[in-house]
Amino acid sequence: MKTLFFDQTESYILFIILFISLYINKYAMIGIIGIIIFLIFFYRIPDMQINMSKDILASPCSGKIIKIEDLNDSYKLYIFMSPLDAHLQIIPFDGKIIKHEFITGEKKLAYKIEEDNYRSRFLTHINTNYGMIEIIQNTGVLARRIKNNYKLNDNVKKGDILGIIKFGSRVDITIPKTFKLLKELNDTVFIGDSFAKL
Repeated sequence: MKTLFFDQTESYILFIILFISLYINKYAMIGIIGIIIFLIFFYRIPDMQINMSKDILASPCSGKIIKIEDLNDSYKLYIFMSPLDAHLQIIPFDGKIIKHEFITGEKKLAYKIEEDNYRSRFLTHINTNYGMIEIIQNTGVLARRIKNNYKLNDNVKKGDILGIIKFGSRVDITIPKTFKLLKELNDTVFIGDSFAKL
């Protein structure tokens, strides 16, 4: 199983906790090893079956579609990720990043959409030949950080790793109506799924 490596700070913290647990007792050490195994599973890079056809928009993450909004010229879909879903996100369609912004806020329950204006989140706008796609990586109650691999004006390709929400719980995607949705409310999606079609 492939996994995203912990960053330097996380590696130091895990090493220190593991080292301290050696001096407490064997049960503490077993618990810490269990946590590390869970984190490796949580940070995994899942097997992705991405349709690379130029007319297909891929699902940016795994999860359940909990809301779809009709915004006149676009659709906004809210995808809730459970603790068992891989929390990795990918670029859904080829384009260029024209907005890249982290908004500082609070940690709110991921399914509480009405509190979105108050939560910490990362906005990525991708300009494509068929309109602008917005991806929002939202923190949840347990989320502490959002990792985003790109910067303004980067050219991106479908299937590239956008980032990960570390213990986060929701990704929102807004797509222009030049695409026809292939998924419906309450559908379970997997990262890389054919999500919409030109």
